[in-house]
Formats: sequence, structure tokens, C-alpha cells
Amino acid sequence: MNSPSSHCAIAYHQFGEPSEVLTLTQATKLVLAPDQIRVKMLLSSINPSDLITIRGIYKERMALPRVVGYEGVGIVVERGANVNFPPMGSRVLALRGEGTWQEYVVVSATEAVLVPNEIDDQTAAQLYINPLTAWTMLQDEIRYHQGSTIAMNAAGSAFCRVFILFAKLFGYEIIAIVRNNFYTERLLKAGVKEVIDSSTTNVEEAVLDLTNGQGVAAVLDAIGGEEGDGLAKCVQNGGKMLHYGLLSEKALSMQTYHAQLKRGLKIVPYRLRDWVYKHDISYRQQVFSAMMEALINACFSLPVEREYPLEQIFEAVRTSEESRRSGKILLKCSSLK
Repeated sequence: MNSPSSHCAIAYHQFGEPSEVLTLTQATKLVLAPDQIRVKMLLSSINPSDLITIRGIYKERMALPRVVGYEGVGIVVERGANVNFPPMGSRVLALRGEGTWQEYVVVSATEAVLVPNEIDDQTAAQLYINPLTAWTMLQDEIRYHQGSTIAMNAAGSAFCRVFILFAKLFGYEIIAIVRNNFYTERLLKAGVKEVIDSSTTNVEEAVLDLTNGQGVAAVLDAIGGEEGDGLAKCVQNGGKMLHYGLLSEKALSMQTYHAQLKRGLKIVPYRLRDWVYKHDISYRQQVFSAMMEALINACFSLPVEREYPLEQIFEAVRTSEESRRSGKILLKCSSLK
């Protein structure tokens, strides 16, 4: 299958608000190296990490201009001279290449992850950032005996949805912390131990009450700032705090970091990219296979609120930042006419 000499992509040339800096542009077709493949993208997801990157939170390590997007699923349409796998026409996750918010992406063949037939396109488009982060957190960082309790804020998020599934498979109990009761019923159906509404309840008091004054073995913080500081107080002596997000755009306080010395609290800034850089390709592929098998065995699919074509990028981004969505916002990368 021949790909065009240029194709549509969503890029930005300066940092700022997505509504002001994103452009629908024409990207030039790249010549494949012998070990690369060209992937015709089907669907790509919009994640908070995409948007905070556009806004410049990581600008010290980002070169511009840049095509947006960290994850998505597509079809292999061309292979370099030395590539025998993945097969032509197969569905893959196009990882660690160019940005995925475009019609075609070039990636190293060894970095592409083959998607099993049992996983649908919408779920496949979301398999990297949230599921892999959740799986590796549980596999590498949260190693407690079965029945231990983990508390997590921003529990209505797409990440927490899949983390709860995996945590139950690993044998943990979950206390879910939310800012309103919109997700309470869904979280209880997912099997969490308790849902705490931080808008009406003191989180620290509630967690200590639920754990007979002991606190939880670990917490997951996606917010930072005052809410992250409060969550840290819910951890038992010698426990662990995985700090993986900064939705408040505020850092944890120095008092929280001092707690590491006072009561043995271990604060771990968890970033998926660090895990990726730490492990070789063969190991990463093994972990992906185990994670996808767990999703298949659980008959679990990742929900989607809506799909948008690339030319509706501003509406798509705006919708992705609305609260109380039922699922992820995806981009249809090959829908332009």
C-alpha cells in the first residue's frame, strides 16, 4: 500500500493553550530506515499528559515544532528492508515514534506492539499510558500482601478505572477519593472498598476510620498541592506514596517531603517514561503481553465518550477537558476527506 507524499497532522510551534497553538498541518512523508515501519493510524487518544505538554510543563526537554500524541493504534502499511515482523496489515500500537495525532506514523519495528484480535480498536488506542502505568505500578512499586489497602484521589479518571481492575486482580482493596458523587455508583460496582467525597468529608479522618487508625499501605496521587499533601497523611508509617500526576499544577509541600524522615514515608514520583527507559524492548514486550492477556481474560474494554476527526481538534480537546465524561476522547486519524 502506497502512502501519500504528505499527510495531515496536529502540531504546535510554540507552547501555550491548545486552542491557541495547535494547527492542522501537512507533514512530509519520511523515508523508512531498514528497521522501521509505517503505520496508518486509526485512532489516537487525548490524554492530560498531551495537553500539559502543549502548555509547556515539560518545555525544557521538548524541541519544537512537534506533532502531538503519545499513544494510538494503526495498521502496518509499509516495512523497511530488514523488517519481518510485525506482519503487513496487522494492528499495532505505534510507540516511541513521532506524535500519534496524524494520519501516518513511522516507528521502529521492535517498538511496535502487536494488538490481539480480542481487543477492539477503541481499547487498543488507550493501551499505553493508563493501562501500562497501572500495571507497572502494581508490578514494580506496590508489593504488599494480598488484602492491603490502597487509597487514590481523582478516582473517577480513566486511569483509575483500569488501575482498580488490575488492583483487584493483584488482591488489593481500594479506597476511592472523588470531588463529588458523580462516579460513586460506578466505582462501587467496580469493587472498591469505599468511596470518599472530599467535598463533604475530611479525607484523612475517613481513611483512618476505615483502617482502624492505621492508615493505608500506599496512596496514588494524581493531583499534588493541598490534596496531595492531605493524601500523604493517610499512609501508614513506612508506607508509600506514588505521585504520578499534577492536576492542580502545584507541587507537594516541603512538609510532606519531610514526612519521609519523620515516619518513613516513601514518596515515589512515578513516570511511565522512566520505566520505559529502564527496561529493554524484550522485557517491555513481555509486560505488554501479560497486561493485554489480563484485560482479555477480564473481558474488560476501555470506554470512549466520543470520536472526533482531526479537523475537529479544538472541539475534541475542549470535550476532553470537561468533567463527568463517561470515557476517553479519541481522534479518528484517517477520516479526513
